[in-house]
Amino acid sequence: MRRQIWTIVLLSFLLLSACAAPAAPAAPTAPVSQASDAPAVSEETHTDEGDHLPELAALNLAEGEKLQVVATTNLVADVVGQIGGDAVDLRSLLPPGADPHGYQTTPDDLRAISDAHLVFINGLGLEEGMASILEEAEAKTVPVNVGVEVITDEEEEEEHHHEGGNPHTWWSIAAVEQWTHTIEDSLSAVNPANAESYAANASAYRAELSSLQAEMETLVSQIPTEDRKLATDHDTLAYFARDFDFQVVGLVIPSFSSLAEPSAQHLAQLQDLIRAENVQAIFVGSTVNPRQAEQLAQDLGIQVVPIYTDSLSAADGPAATYVDFMRYNVVAIVAALVAAP
Repeated sequence: MRRQIWTIVLLSFLLLSACAAPAAPAAPTAPVSQASDAPAVSEETHTDEGDHLPELAALNLAEGEKLQVVATTNLVADVVGQIGGDAVDLRSLLPPGADPHGYQTTPDDLRAISDAHLVFINGLGLEEGMASILEEAEAKTVPVNVGVEVITDEEEEEEHHHEGGNPHTWWSIAAVEQWTHTIEDSLSAVNPANAESYAANASAYRAELSSLQAEMETLVSQIPTEDRKLATDHDTLAYFARDFDFQVVGLVIPSFSSLAEPSAQHLAQLQDLIRAENVQAIFVGSTVNPRQAEQLAQDLGIQVVPIYTDSLSAADGPAATYVDFMRYNVVAIVAALVAAP
């Protein structure tokens, strides 16, 4: 009966859905700069309680059988893979460069979700295009952001349907450390035979994240606090700004989601703000169409600095793992700000 239901879902998907085209990743360069007292983006934090872990029972796996695991985004998949190691057969739904805000599942994705023992998601409304399919797999779906200190903006949540707050938590190394506990506990619950391995992998990875945090703090310390000001394509750097004492001066798209559209009035106000604050660059992610940011930068005579925001790079690229992602992006941000006049 379950197989018949999924067959109907697959046929319906083929008739009704469309796939989102991923944007090509870009490479970094260039500057951003000083400023006086720019108005800060209004935000609060709370511990996420909107998503809860499912009741997970131990599975009766055959000898040598691997746990079948799906992760929605490649950022989540990388962290799951660090902990699951060789004991899991892991699939990431989103390819490098795909925008998680607008991604639509494929028939192969549906089969993978159906066959998976566990499905790890970011949650917080990030996987908007997958919502109906993920509801079907609710009993085995684990949102990694449970317990994370989430940044919220009530007005923005209401308008753009990101219930629970800003979903870009991976920009906080502390948040990803919290992910590791959720992932370790979930893998161990369904596959207790490998719990010791999961615990050892998670402990080693948390040590790596701790070293990464110290490395990023040293890099950021090169920038005077008064010069730690950012303009970005959408509200993706809020956690980075919170953790490393930056200020997000303005957003090309005033939303947690890259799918929103800025008004002409908003862009005019943003242009005035960037000029008034003497911001020398706009940071734009590899999954976002840079057209509006590039036009704005051209009008202002400043630069666009490409970074990876919502996706890892390809395996042979500079941001192929979460650790590489953070290192590459922070180096690019610091280089741009330090180089600014």
